[in-house]
Amino acid sequence: RREVYGGFSSRELMNFRGQLFHDMQHIISTAKLHAETFRRFKGAFRGRDVVIVGAGPSLNKYRPIAGAIHIGLNRACSFKGVKLDYFFAIDKLGVLNYYEDLARCEGIKFIGDQGVGKSGQIPESIVPKLGSNVRRYRTDGGHLSSTESAFAVDLETMPLGNFHTVAMQALQFALYGHPRRIYLVGIDCSANGHFDNSDAKKELSGGHAPSQAVWANAAAYDWVRAKDFIEAYYPDVEIVSVNPVGLKGLFKALGQE
Repeated sequence: RREVYGGFSSRELMNFRGQLFHDMQHIISTAKLHAETFRRFKGAFRGRDVVIVGAGPSLNKYRPIAGAIHIGLNRACSFKGVKLDYFFAIDKLGVLNYYEDLARCEGIKFIGDQGVGKSGQIPESIVPKLGSNVRRYRTDGGHLSSTESAFAVDLETMPLGNFHTVAMQALQFALYGHPRRIYLVGIDCSANGHFDNSDAKKELSGGHAPSQAVWANAAAYDWVRAKDFIEAYYPDVEIVSVNPVGLKGLFKALGQE
């Protein structure tokens, strides 16, 4: 006999209770981790400029902005034209074949856990090889039952919003530091590959990578959501897209042709 409580079966209620317990466990443990990882960065960038450095082809046109804090993403760790102060990676595909370059990176490396399975997870066996300057963080990706990622305001207690690109986590970190300006470099949101002509689709074993065009459209939509978040919570922070491609028209543009 199937027991029904308020329209839900007993099995459905048990599954819901299990998921709720899992979510709470993740939130509590994440708050403990993030207090160690992010606490000292709250307001740490006031009066400074921050550059988020993606790996799109337009990165080759970038002329470093003097005095700015540089936050690299994924394979941007192999770009020789700029010294990175911080670095974010969460998806195995983004840094596959770049572990040695990442290990040589002198800046603080934030390595994330998004809980989306073996195709995207950076293995725990790799993390110790990346150096002593590694800090861990978690997102609201596969770990939580929520169907849509959300931007974090208090990084000390909240998982970072996952979205379709690690640039969103770097952005949440940069905003937490509350700089006067954030430049977006090499964040092309296009299907044109990377600055080093590498092909992400060929690097993923099994050939399960989504098309670059689908990913680029999803990432571009994330930036539309990000603009709304910034205008609501950080209206005093100026966002500038350097040599924009897919983000053209969304933020103030700076050409360095």
